[in-house]
Amino acid sequence: NFSGKRDLFMAALRVSTGRGADPEPQGLDPDVVGNSRERLVADGAAFMTQVRAQPQRFRLLVWSMMDAANDADVRSVVVEVLREQRQLQSDLLADVMTPESGGLTTDQGAVALNSMAIGFALQQMVDPELVGAAEGAEALRVFVSTIAGEAAPAVATGADASR
Repeated sequence: NFSGKRDLFMAALRVSTGRGADPEPQGLDPDVVGNSRERLVADGAAFMTQVRAQPQRFRLLVWSMMDAANDADVRSVVVEVLREQRQLQSDLLADVMTPESGGLTTDQGAVALNSMAIGFALQQMVDPELVGAAEGAEALRVFVSTIAGEAAPAVATGADASR
């Protein structure tokens, strides 16, 4: 079903980032699809939940990112998959961001969102008792609200934070 190793690798990396053959997030609540702000948060939360449920997929992404530093072929595939992800996020951010969004471009916001999701997922793998999908989703919600120029929602702290 694949024209070669590169296509197979692309498909595996897309699945590891929560995407199949098409760029639409897998398992996203249909009620959220029309709302760009909520979709950004839901997509990130779904990714972090997937990491906990199927860590081998995320390990493929991490391994690929590490290997990309030394292998141009791997790097070209990783870059393509991450750019697809960031482009989707940038398109959604274009619907959310305003001139009061703090000076970030939509592309910079997409890089930040992507970095947050990957960082939370790495910490969740290492310290799942302290860092869970709920904390990641809350951080994403606050970040998206902030760059959208909205008042950030209240954040639960300490013993009030759910895990």
